[in-house]
Amino acid sequence: MGVVRHSVLLPAKSGIVYQTGVAFPQVGADEEKLLMDLLVHEAQEQVKEWEANLNGVESPPASVRKPQRKSAVVPRYLCLRLAPQGWWRTVTADPNQPFDGVTVIEGTSEDELTVLCRTYQFADDLMRELLRRVATVAILEELRA
Repeated sequence: MGVVRHSVLLPAKSGIVYQTGVAFPQVGADEEKLLMDLLVHEAQEQVKEWEANLNGVESPPASVRKPQRKSAVVPRYLCLRLAPQGWWRTVTADPNQPFDGVTVIEGTSEDELTVLCRTYQFADDLMRELLRRVATVAILEELRA
């Protein structure tokens, strides 16, 4: 039995995406392991598809390896959003990129954040999108580690 904890409507490149967090309050150890394995496997397959797309090759076939167990600790990110009053910083568990800023891995140095914010602030739309994509790749790499 699952319980919806949150549901968010997010804009996407074409249309919208619903992101829903579901909690399973009465899950046994075996079911928890199966759920975690499923989530990790899906994430790994998505990364493989993105890497293949980035390299201009066909997506690799689905892996037959059993995914390794990952920590159930939710990673944290720093969402930087540019507002008329300046930069807003928010610590979040959501790795998605905002339209008015960039999300990076929590723990990014202040020097790197300063350069990133300055670059983003004076960039055109194309460069801002590139910065968001690079940040997404960095987040994916962190999740793979």
